[in-house]
Amino acid sequence: MSDEDSAQAAAREWHEETGLTAGELLLVGVVESFFGPPGRREHEIGFSYHLPAPSNLPDGTFTVHDNPDVQCQWVPFDRIEATPVYPLVVRDLLRVPPGEVRHILNREA
Repeated sequence: MSDEDSAQAAAREWHEETGLTAGELLLVGVVESFFGPPGRREHEIGFSYHLPAPSNLPDGTFTVHDNPDVQCQWVPFDRIEATPVYPLVVRDLLRVPPGEVRHILNREA
């Protein structure tokens, strides 16, 4: 979409994947990821936003609206350390205090 900034893209993706309307988005991180095999490394820059959880989250697993092959589930914050959540840097971003933004370098093997 032309002229779509990262916050607009995040709100659109949220709606496309969950079917829910996004509430207020707050930028919490800029993540630079380096990944891929030696000699063919990729560099990706992503903007991460905090979105307060809506009251109507589905119970258990649910199918992503725009990709029926993907199943997701909501994880309570107190169980985030024991649950695989991707990308792994999400755990760090969930702890960013309101009003602060983190720059994270994520170098995958």
